[in-house]
Amino acid sequence: MRIDKLAGIYETYNKQMVSKYKAVTKTNKKDEVDLSGTAKDYQAAYKALSNVPDIRQDKVKALKEQIASGTYDVGAKEVAEKILSSFDIKG
Repeated sequence: MRIDKLAGIYETYNKQMVSKYKAVTKTNKKDEVDLSGTAKDYQAAYKALSNVPDIRQDKVKALKEQIASGTYDVGAKEVAEKILSSFDIKG
């Protein structure tokens, strides 16, 4: 094995290497975002929906009262219609 050939390869490799990185200069620019009209509409709708409670307490209270008093009655037809509508089947 000849070592003198390896020295030449090593020198060539060192010449091709980048010696130092250039310093990055800071700028005073700030990132900006420009939203489309549709995005602004979605944002307004999202804000409006975030103010609406997930559970309608008035409905829950009324149903609890009906169940407690024994007056809550759902007919078989309504149950069947809801089940069929969940599968997109019309009866």
